[in-house]
Amino acid sequence: MFVSVRALDLAKVTFAETILPGTIEWDPGTTQTTPLVAKGEASLDEMTQEIHFVGHLAVSLQVDCHRCLTSVEIPIENDFDLLYEPLPESLPGQEVELHPEDIDLGFYDGDGMELNDVMREQVLLLLPSSLLCQPECKGLCFVCGINRNEQSCTCTTVIPDERWAALGKL
Repeated sequence: MFVSVRALDLAKVTFAETILPGTIEWDPGTTQTTPLVAKGEASLDEMTQEIHFVGHLAVSLQVDCHRCLTSVEIPIENDFDLLYEPLPESLPGQEVELHPEDIDLGFYDGDGMELNDVMREQVLLLLPSSLLCQPECKGLCFVCGINRNEQSCTCTTVIPDERWAALGKL
């Protein structure tokens, strides 16, 4: 759904979107397993042309554990309150310095914003930075590749550094 500045200029836009799996392109190793349900409204500040999104989203993603590569289902449900202002016209293609008060501010370019892009950004920001199947995940053995959560191995996990071998003989 495209949220147009022209439509917002006339009235608030209420949305209740169901974004099916496969519609949004996620990062490699991430798959959407349930429809992304987003409900809320978008409004426009006529003076500053800022678009304000307020609402709620819910989705489940399947991701790979960062240690053992087992698939993990991550449910995400959150309220959002987002503010986007027009990209400054005086600096096309140049970097814009942000200040601490701008941390919750985004930018849009053109006649509006695509709701799918807004929701994708929010979901990715809500994903945990360390995706683990369980807090005590032992990961893969870097010698034989076995999943150490499922089986034990007898591999030596300490790789000797041959540069120090002469000192070991003293």
